[in-house]
Amino acid sequence: MAFETNLVAVSWIHGSYAVVSHIIAHVDTDLLKKDGKLHDVTEDVGYVDEVAVVSKPELPKYFLSETNPWSQRARDWYAALPKETMFVLVHHAEWESGLND
Repeated sequence: MAFETNLVAVSWIHGSYAVVSHIIAHVDTDLLKKDGKLHDVTEDVGYVDEVAVVSKPELPKYFLSETNPWSQRARDWYAALPKETMFVLVHHAEWESGLND
């Protein structure tokens, strides 16, 4: 099975929530787990779904090292987020890749 990490930026303006941006990009899910932020929300026993909610200013703590080639996509996305972004939903999702494990 393969995993992908979806980042969903949410704003809250005048009592209304809105998704302002989303992307599939890598962050340090191991550190999210270690910090107790990534929670199992799995409903389908065949796949794993884990979710964390982090504040916008907190997200850079979970970026991969700048030397990691997978790091830049999340960093660029974060830099372009509007100031109204309050938090980011991190959804680490297992999916069927069709490849042998």
